[in-house]
Order: sequence, then structure tokens, then C-alpha cells
Amino acid sequence: METIITSADLKTAISELEKKQSMEEVNLREQFHMAYESMKPINLIKNSLKEATSDIDFKQTVINSSVGIGSGVLSSILLKGIVGHPVKKFIGSAIIYGITSYASKHPETFNAIGTKVINLFKKRSSDPTIAK
Repeated sequence: METIITSADLKTAISELEKKQSMEEVNLREQFHMAYESMKPINLIKNSLKEATSDIDFKQTVINSSVGIGSGVLSSILLKGIVGHPVKKFIGSAIIYGITSYASKHPETFNAIGTKVINLFKKRSSDPTIAK
């Protein structure tokens, strides 16, 4: 900063410092607002989910687990009426476990079957010749 000699130089220096202070105040307020927004619980959750779901391995693991769990639930619903006797319950549980285990290890098979079933339903619902 240059040496202030006259009162006009002093007024100019004060004016420049006031402008600098107001710009820094605006920047500080913007930074505070950004920090405040990023600390809101919903934004923390959003950012965490965004980071977690950006990993391809994580997505594949979630899909595989979902297919396994879904096939287990579906098979238990389908076998619910069959099992009544304790031996039948054991066999039904073993079948459900086997299906769930296979589905979680080979989800592409169940994805292909699910896609075919969905396409079949779409085709039937869009076909005007089939009476509803």
C-alpha cells in the first residue's frame, strides 16, 4: 500500500478498503451458506448415497443381493401352501435356500427370466386381440 499524505489519499484508501471489506463479506456469506447447506442431514444423506452408488461393484452387489432376496421371497410365497408337515417344511426351506443361494450367485439367469416375463406381460397388455 502506498503512503498516505493528504486527506484525499486517506479518503481514497478508506473507500478502497470499504469496497474490499464488502466483497470479502459477500464471499464469506456465500461460503457460510454453502457450508450450512452441505451440513443439512438430507444433503449429507444425498451426498453419501451419491458417493456409494457411483461405485460399479457396489451396484452389482446390490443387484445380486436383491435378485437373491427377491427369488427367496417369491419361492417362499409359491411354496407356502405346499408345506404343512414338518418334513415338508424342511424340504421347502431347503428348496427356498437353494433357490436363493443360486439366484445370488447367478443373478444373470434370473434377470433374463424376469425380463422375459415382463416382456410377456407387456406384450399381452398391449395386444388388443386379447380380451381383458
